[in-house]
Amino acid sequence: MTIRIPTRVVKLEEKQIITHGKKDATGTAILTSQKIGWFVNFEGSYESLFVGSEKPKDLEPGTEVDIIIRPRKARP
Repeated sequence: MTIRIPTRVVKLEEKQIITHGKKDATGTAILTSQKIGWFVNFEGSYESLFVGSEKPKDLEPGTEVDIIIRPRKARP
């Protein structure tokens, strides 16, 4: 069985997380962040899916794609 979901890229972004935060003497927040990789949002979905540490080629907002769901064969 194979399921094909035609969709479109809505957003492609490199995300980061805040790893440390503090305030300086004037009360200004100083934040340290770390990049965690590239994520894509598809039309009709609220989820961001991780697509790797390197920016994917040919995957920009507006690009039409197919999401394929195919069960893996059982391992002996």
